[in-house]
Amino acid sequence: MRLQLTRLPGGKVRGKPKDGSKDHKNATRLFRHQSSYAKMKKWPLEGECPRVRVIVENSGLYVVVQNSVIVYDKDAVSCLTERFYGEVDAFQFPFGEMALIPEDAEQILGLQVEGKSTEDKFKKNLDWKKIYELTEKLFGWDEKKTYGLFVMGKKYPKKEFKLIKIRKMYAGSLEKDGDNELLSDFEIRATTAAYLLYVLASVIFLDSKGNRVSVNLLQLLDTLEEVSRYSWGTATLAHLNAQLAKASRERTSQMNGNLALLQVWIYEHFPSLIKSDEDIQLQPTWNNTKPKETRYKYTGPQDKEEAQKLKVLSMRRKLDNMTVKESMYNPHRVMRQLGYIQDSPDEDYVPPFKYKLRKCKAEKKALVVAYDPEPKTEHWNNRHLGTSRVEISWWENVNEGHEVTDDYMPWYEGFSHGRVIRIDQTTGRRSNKASSAASTADTRDDSSIFKLVRERMKIFMKSFCCKADKGEVIEPEPSRMYAEYCQHIENPQAKKMFADLEKQCKRTRRTTSQLTQELAQNGDVDDQGSGEDGGSQRGSPGQGYSKKSRTSSTQGSQRGRGGGRGQGGSSE
Repeated sequence: MRLQLTRLPGGKVRGKPKDGSKDHKNATRLFRHQSSYAKMKKWPLEGECPRVRVIVENSGLYVVVQNSVIVYDKDAVSCLTERFYGEVDAFQFPFGEMALIPEDAEQILGLQVEGKSTEDKFKKNLDWKKIYELTEKLFGWDEKKTYGLFVMGKKYPKKEFKLIKIRKMYAGSLEKDGDNELLSDFEIRATTAAYLLYVLASVIFLDSKGNRVSVNLLQLLDTLEEVSRYSWGTATLAHLNAQLAKASRERTSQMNGNLALLQVWIYEHFPSLIKSDEDIQLQPTWNNTKPKETRYKYTGPQDKEEAQKLKVLSMRRKLDNMTVKESMYNPHRVMRQLGYIQDSPDEDYVPPFKYKLRKCKAEKKALVVAYDPEPKTEHWNNRHLGTSRVEISWWENVNEGHEVTDDYMPWYEGFSHGRVIRIDQTTGRRSNKASSAASTADTRDDSSIFKLVRERMKIFMKSFCCKADKGEVIEPEPSRMYAEYCQHIENPQAKKMFADLEKQCKRTRRTTSQLTQELAQNGDVDDQGSGEDGGSQRGSPGQGYSKKSRTSSTQGSQRGRGGGRGQGGSSE
């Protein structure tokens, strides 16, 4: 509780929408996505000749073609993405942090995590001379044919290929090759390179470009024999983490990357979110020798946004109230994920990469994290030399899978944002047992609490009476506001909030004729005046609005409900 954000001046809640609405549905984002499923259906590998299929199947990417074309679950992905923090590449929950690791890509998608880093020979800015050399080497250079692959700019072609052009030019080699192997070896290799480039753009490094692919990816296909040597699982995960960091920003509405990896990771680690979801089906033929992605089938809708928002809200509440022990069978950050008790970092731990704060930027559209020294591919390629390994001989094995050390939760809660829905300090007990131990108890005695409540109840009732005297109807928004006052009636930090309420209920004096005219406009005074026949006596025009008139009003209402002649009465 001590970590909750204090309120803004006037008692306003931080993060509250400008329109005053407290409906969390208004703060729900449903991320759009470029569908791998739809793209790969347009170019099935079954339509290619055996010579092309052999090279693709030995490339290390064939398994992702088979396993990462699951239909997009917008609800689950959107709900988890809002809990991702790009500064640490991790999801933050009330019970601790969790992260995608390379082993997840291996187990879910079947991609290898051993091998060279794809950054080894990857340059982000190729000059046109190098682009032409790679294009000629992989596809051959026919100006009429190959030049059409490029996306045209105003004066010069952009450094991008059109995926639809690649598909139309090279797909269907089975029919072209025939039974007599009519295609040359170079044409077979060009078709294979085109297909793998299509896979890289549609499944591995999926981004917001849609029907275009960066020519920089050609570097990873030179030569085709080296494609199988890369750590594709790590590359897919790194790209997904970068896209999650972008999606976590306020003004981002599209989520990219291999979402089959994230989606199945959610299904595997949060079974309580999907156990009653009819849109998620378990495949009866699945066994543990297959990638976990093939275990699930999503059949939910893609266009019913209102229903999907309500589903996200339900998931949001479940995650905010989830405990590590009761709801998750595999709930861990890296230490627990590897079967050890989760611990906080040592005080003398020195990270190999430190933040270069002057170059770090956090904007509404993007997040840029810079390190000193800059990470290099040698760090990954030399990982087996022991320089980057972690000493685990002192780690303790878990018994149940959710254990943490005594200091982990206090350390974690010192910087985390584990909940999406704000919990007020006086709204009762938290359901998360693991983190409630770190909260501070209310040390005020009963007499001081009672005194504070009594003072605020006077202000509260005065505001209600002001509205009743004026004949005002309480609209939905003010009624929600009053409910918020009730929630904070014991909160010692809400002084400004109740002071503003007291100012609002101060009335200016009106003449008797003005009051009568206001009531007549509101329909509270009939032609006969206000009497017993009116059913509810707010006070006659000559009496004003005293406490006595409000008392008689209550009594009149009770007589009316008891079956008298008043308009509010009913004949029983």
